[in-house]
Amino acid sequence: MTLVVHQPIVWRCRTVLERYAGNDLTRDPLAIEVAEGNLLVAGGANAIFHRLIGGTSVAAFSSANAYIGVGNSTTAAAVGQTDLQASSGNTARRGMEAGFPTHTDGTASSSPLIFRSVFPDTAAVFVWNEFGLFNASSGGRMLNRKVQSFNGGVAKPNTESWALNVTLTVS
Repeated sequence: MTLVVHQPIVWRCRTVLERYAGNDLTRDPLAIEVAEGNLLVAGGANAIFHRLIGGTSVAAFSSANAYIGVGNSTTAAAVGQTDLQASSGNTARRGMEAGFPTHTDGTASSSPLIFRSVFPDTAAVFVWNEFGLFNASSGGRMLNRKVQSFNGGVAKPNTESWALNVTLTVS
């Protein structure tokens, strides 16, 4: 009998926050911040498996359905969570920018899956301490969650637009 040892699959997430003056995203960002890692929650893993076998009762995380949510809670991420942990009024979800999410199909290596949402100057004006990916503008399924304070723990100003780019890979 031959013993075969397999390497574990590693879920990786890199999130990049771009801060822009006003609503002009054509200029260079005022600042860029990076957050590494996140937690694939149980509901998100189950959604992946469900869609993998052709299930349709869970909405896809497609351009029509994907949202990035942000909130101000610092509650630690836990596998059983189904939503952001901030109280009502301190969360916001934004749909995808045109052309997102993106993924290049290939078999030679793991291609990243990239989500991007823009929160204009008057949206989500609170401290950003948590974020996650969702398949609906409210309710729906949360794929992952990360607790990370952006902007040094200072609230997003109403004079800036913030773009959040979430890149997922498995390797």
